[in-house]
Amino acid sequence: MSVVTLTSTLLTREMRRDPEFPNVRRGLLVTGVSDGSPAATAGVRPGDVVTLLNNRQISRTSQLETHMRARALWEAGASSSSSSSSSSPSFKAIGVGPLRLGVVRKTDGEAAIAEIDLASR
Repeated sequence: MSVVTLTSTLLTREMRRDPEFPNVRRGLLVTGVSDGSPAATAGVRPGDVVTLLNNRQISRTSQLETHMRARALWEAGASSSSSSSSSSPSFKAIGVGPLRLGVVRKTDGEAAIAEIDLASR
């Protein structure tokens, strides 16, 4: 799963580009999800916005990186973002443990909880 911090500039751009973009003010924009990954199995899709991590608000990729490294659940890498020359964190499951993401779905703007089962990998 690849994410970028949803900055005010990015939010404005996404809302202009897509009037159906979720009505959020902060979070992590999902830019990519690998087929068959635990995130894909949990229903996370590109365009979704992650707003909670294990029931705590999240608004920066550094928060996700810190959480994952502290629990040795995922391995952080880098993947290029198609929208800019900067890179966004990409995470690959390497451990066992559930992860609860609060996600606002791009498809309908509804909030949902995505239970990512890292043991399924």
